[in-house]
Amino acid sequence: MILIAGAGIAGLAMAKALELKGQACEIVERASHLPTAGAGIFLLGNATRVLERLNLLEEVEAAAHPILKQRIFNDAGSLLNEVATESVWRGCGPCFALSRQNFVRILASSLMSTEIQHEKSILDVEPSGGFQRVTFSDGSCSHYTAVIGADGIRSSLRTSLFDPKPPYPLGITCWRFVTENNTGLDSWTAMVGRRRTLLAIPISKAHIYVYADCPSVDVQRPSLSFLKKHFVDFAAPLGQIVSKLDTPREVHSSVLEEIPIKAVGEGQYSPHRRRRPCELPEHGARGGNGLGRRFNIGGDNCEQQRHN
Repeated sequence: MILIAGAGIAGLAMAKALELKGQACEIVERASHLPTAGAGIFLLGNATRVLERLNLLEEVEAAAHPILKQRIFNDAGSLLNEVATESVWRGCGPCFALSRQNFVRILASSLMSTEIQHEKSILDVEPSGGFQRVTFSDGSCSHYTAVIGADGIRSSLRTSLFDPKPPYPLGITCWRFVTENNTGLDSWTAMVGRRRTLLAIPISKAHIYVYADCPSVDVQRPSLSFLKKHFVDFAAPLGQIVSKLDTPREVHSSVLEEIPIKAVGEGQYSPHRRRRPCELPEHGARGGNGLGRRFNIGGDNCEQQRHN
């Protein structure tokens, strides 16, 4: 039996891959429900190639919006670069965008035998007779052939095995939300200005996922009104999207953080570095790229390479 800590995208996808290889596994998730924070996610060709090998590509494609182009503008609206995604990812996989809630739901519902235990986390792991003895937050203990950590930037597993130092802020505050696509936006679109970035990605015909960031020292209060004021001078195609945000809505705001450890092996254990939010620092691509880098399912091995 293999234990996976975390029922996010990485943990659920790993469980699906292990099931396809005939491996039994369990998932423990410290939250009371499946994590869906992040609003939207952009899946590049390497991510959708993995989904095809997990037998999930058709279901994800039905719930997603195809991304055929990526465009970058300056804050005045002048086009800086345009890329046809097919020219980059031909022979690998198509590019899609969809809501993170739908993506997590598809991954979770695809699991046939894996049990997800909520409100439960790992306190300690130690070798025991060729197995890993795991102590949980509810006081119980069990033995596993392997333990995979995918429980986020504040991972209890990482803290117990490696450096207990907390994540440190990178000095960038970001906002993420989903809103109506009233401008007819049909492609991945980013705008870069002085110390500011805007990104919008259609996740359906009717809705777009929006991301914005700026240095934290410039942020008085990470509210919707501050966001609108701070990006008021951005031109089309994205400026009017932010300026028309007049109705109350769920806006996620946070400071990007990083784990101060090196990606090196340490005996039986290997820590990996990551940032939060996972989909943001590379203009929204990190979430999709991460899925493609996490697994090697082409041969007989299913190897976890990167945590989310």
